Amino acid sequence: MIKNCSFLMLWLATFIVACNNNSEIKDVDLSKTPNITCTVERLDSVIFNIKSEPEMLAFLNKNQDVCRDYFLVEPNDFPVLAKKLLSYGNNASLVEFYKTSVANEIYIKLDSLKNELNQAFRHIKYYYPSFRTPKVYTFFTGFLGKDLVVNEAYICIGLDYYLGKKAPFRPNLNNYQLFKFQPNFIVTNIINLYSAKYNAANGSDKTLLADMLYYGKAMAFTKTIVPTAPDSIILGITQSKLEETELSQEMVWGHFIDEKLLYETSEFKKSKYLDERPNTTEISPDCPGMIGRWLGWKIINKFQENNDEGLQSMMANTNAQQIFEKSKYKGKADVE
Repeated sequence: MIKNCSFLMLWLATFIVACNNNSEIKDVDLSKTPNITCTVERLDSVIFNIKSEPEMLAFLNKNQDVCRDYFLVEPNDFPVLAKKLLSYGNNASLVEFYKTSVANEIYIKLDSLKNELNQAFRHIKYYYPSFRTPKVYTFFTGFLGKDLVVNEAYICIGLDYYLGKKAPFRPNLNNYQLFKFQPNFIVTNIINLYSAKYNAANGSDKTLLADMLYYGKAMAFTKTIVPTAPDSIILGITQSKLEETELSQEMVWGHFIDEKLLYETSEFKKSKYLDERPNTTEISPDCPGMIGRWLGWKIINKFQENNDEGLQSMMANTNAQQIFEKSKYKGKADVE
């Protein structure tokens, strides 16, 4: 993406961007916000200890709402699901995979994960005092369920999805998607999804700009709630790709302006800039996918810098045009 740049200039610019991305973490004083301890129920270990279909069916019915949402199966089909789960529990390879990865906490340290969630929830409580801590359930079913389920009442985590690059089995996804399925992505992915509770949107505004800013607000929310998370983790791209994209900001912005994309309403065209893709070839083969989300976050960051508006007010703002205008965003790279 970077063109017409000498090696020395490129090295210097990359160094400056890297320094900016590792600047002092902005956080709030939580001393007056009560500590939070979320309840984590290890359904993964429960499932692996069940030995009969009636017992498995009873387990599914006892946790009906959670299992319906996690496995995307209606209660009427629980008998079929019970048989499948029991067969998985009798699969020697899967059992060994579970024992060596989760039960022994080789890849995911569950106490650390719980502490990170408690800290994130405490941050939400600071900004939204009415926040009630959701219960957390962990699963491990050989990718039979979802990676995450996030709502106000509970959060389901498919531990098998987040074991990382060294795990003997990975979810059946493309390489660019697998990058986000590592242990250090769990909390930011959860908070990004949870942001939907507070992220107001104007349903009648179908423009790309509105969608970009919706994603941008979600990322800004995640950064505020998990201030220690690197931007690259929140965006789901490598640090080197983030730095390169930052340096190419003017080129990216120029493409959006030249192609008159901000007010585009075609779902097909919008998807090219918002959806998960290995790259955005419309701009450059080196441009990462979901570039519209990244650009939306840049605009939101400028909006926050140039306006005295708190997180709650910003998340509740549904006027995309107003946010854009008040951001005074001009597509300039941070190094400038």
